Amino acid sequence: AYWSPRAIFRRETGDKQGGTAKEVSSLKPRGFRDFLHVRRTFMRQISITDVTIRQAGKAAGYTLSFREKIELAKLLARAGVSVIELPPVEHVKIDSLLIKSVASAVTQSAVSVPVALSTEGVETVWAALKEAKCPRLQVAAPVSAVQMEYLAGKKPAAMQEAVAATVAACREKCGNV
Repeated sequence: AYWSPRAIFRRETGDKQGGTAKEVSSLKPRGFRDFLHVRRTFMRQISITDVTIRQAGKAAGYTLSFREKIELAKLLARAGVSVIELPPVEHVKIDSLLIKSVASAVTQSAVSVPVALSTEGVETVWAALKEAKCPRLQVAAPVSAVQMEYLAGKKPAAMQEAVAATVAACREKCGNV
């Protein structure tokens, strides 16, 4: 017989209602099947995000080839990584081809790509990522006033508007932002 945690509680204590969540979670399972079900019911989901491919281009003196990036993405997906982050689009043709290749090769993990703070950036990334089974558009923005002015060339109010517009554009394309 397959038992729910509340059924196990009723069986052990004779309580007809099934007990509170605290009482049910304090119950020790009697058999192996009981243990497996209680463990599955009360376990938390752990999400692993891998940034190896994204960071490979930033490492001094070390880069991954196109083929190595695709093979690494396949291995990460097989290993059960929840999200595989790819580098942002800098060279449209090359990076779009990488995103399309990884998106078609990976079916078990979400594929995440950072977008530029503009609707054109969202369109460029989405054109490459739309074939993925689990696409994710990632909006990254500087948060300090100094970085906003020197990296993005915008004041905080303008940056807030740009982020809001970019997130809205991403939401139109993909539910996972």
